[in-house]
Amino acid sequence: MIELIGKNGSGKTFIANELGKRGYEKVVGYTTRQMRENEINKVDYNFITKREFEYMLDNNQFIDYKVRNDNYYGISGNGITNSSIITSGNSNLIAKATGFDVYKIYLDANLETRYARMVKRNPEDNLFDRIHSENFSFLDNFQALFIDNNIDNISIIDHIESVIKDGVISQTILKDNKHFIQKKVYEYELTDHKNQNIILNILEYEEYILRNLSLINGVDKEKMYYRLIREYLDRLKIEYEENSKKILVLSNRGVYNLDYKER
Repeated sequence: MIELIGKNGSGKTFIANELGKRGYEKVVGYTTRQMRENEINKVDYNFITKREFEYMLDNNQFIDYKVRNDNYYGISGNGITNSSIITSGNSNLIAKATGFDVYKIYLDANLETRYARMVKRNPEDNLFDRIHSENFSFLDNFQALFIDNNIDNISIIDHIESVIKDGVISQTILKDNKHFIQKKVYEYELTDHKNQNIILNILEYEEYILRNLSLINGVDKEKMYYRLIREYLDRLKIEYEENSKKILVLSNRGVYNLDYKER
């Protein structure tokens, strides 16, 4: 079984849908959130009410579920095969429930690309909070096939299809996430204004320091996080306030909360 993973806007849905057109069985999850423009019911998600979701939950119809932004997301075990494609969920729980091995494909895209995709998909979302929260994700170690997906390109689909054999990816091309993180930390360039949007610069720097801290042992990561964020904001002369282990960035677009999230 193949699991497509990556941060919001990394292209999971696009690639899953393209693989679906080539005969792969995409597992369509359930959610209680509102359907977005251009989404199709029973293709992108099964969109159901909270009451319907909780009924299914009470009747043990989900092999995995989570709550995000006050909405339910779940995966039903019905119809899953060894060759299925999944785009969300706890792969350990899914593997245990189905008996199938789960092979991860991590789709990587830079923040500017992901942000543009997210805005296009739903400009009304609170994108800052979503990106800030996700900066604390994918910091543990796991094995995956890592793919650059900054451009929606059919050749990427061709490549993915070429490495999947009956729902299996060869161990020889899987890499450790820690090696991927080391590479991203090495490639990061600390400049004053990468993007015109200063908030994106802050979020990108936050992603960098969290990746860097994930590679270090024996330090107080929470304390280091706040120190590095303060130094960055001071250097760029960005106005902020501190309030009970929170840094509030003050911008003409609003107030943005930076806080350390335990994972």
